[in-house]
Amino acid sequence: MRSTNLRIRIKFVLFLFFLVSSLFYFSAPAQAHSVETDGSVLMMLHASPDDSPIIGQQASLIFYITDSQKKFKATECNCRLDIFTNDTIIFSTTTFDNVKNNVVFSYIFPQKGTYGIKFIAAPLVKQGFQNFAFNDDDAVVVSRTIEQVKAAKAFILRVYLGLGILILLLVVLFIYKKCGGVGHNDSSVGS
Repeated sequence: MRSTNLRIRIKFVLFLFFLVSSLFYFSAPAQAHSVETDGSVLMMLHASPDDSPIIGQQASLIFYITDSQKKFKATECNCRLDIFTNDTIIFSTTTFDNVKNNVVFSYIFPQKGTYGIKFIAAPLVKQGFQNFAFNDDDAVVVSRTIEQVKAAKAFILRVYLGLGILILLLVVLFIYKKCGGVGHNDSSVGS
């Protein structure tokens, strides 16, 4: 009877631990990816890190491109990225990385705000893919500082550490109670 009660308590404590842990795991900032289509091309913009770039830190703007005609090749793309705020272009480049046939631009967002993204692609070869464009006035929201990111990570680490210690103490306490406490004399030993 006593071991059944102990098992139920341990399962309940483990359930609470995983429940509380999952709340912190799923509480990361998330924003929807920007998705657009232009003719046979589907484009999805992902801003890294965490769909929420950090002020003053390098961010990657990754365009996942799917061409239903299967003609798009990043190596054959004359691609241009414009970043703008309030209809004013603040950055423009044609320099990008080709990562698994996806177009990746790098940029350091200088301040908090909402940034528009315009991406224009044209083929470098004849009979290449069709021209296409992506335009979103509020594609990227930048609101986190590096200090906020570090503080959030430190807080989560402290919470996990505290929960781990609490669970360990509860397990030790349950085992201690099961064994009858300090000075327990087992009469079956030595008989």
